[in-house]
Amino acid sequence: QNAFVESFNGRLRDECLNETLFSSVRHARAVLATWKHDYNYVRPHSAHGGATPVEFADQADMGHAPYRLDQSAHKGHCFETGTYP
Repeated sequence: QNAFVESFNGRLRDECLNETLFSSVRHARAVLATWKHDYNYVRPHSAHGGATPVEFADQADMGHAPYRLDQSAHKGHCFETGTYP
């Protein structure tokens, strides 16, 4: 019943889940991690004036974005292979 969540769920389903036949849980985690990285760090969002969510959070004052996105969450993750060290 939350329009933002429903929009995100639809986008995730259309762009990732419906397009991929997962061969294992590990494969699913790798594909979803890559999609999540693209969604948060690469893809511009019209709701953020063409900025990525990370850029928008960096530009926003604490009144609008009380919690910064954790930019170190995927350090060490290889998005090309979907593996962790």
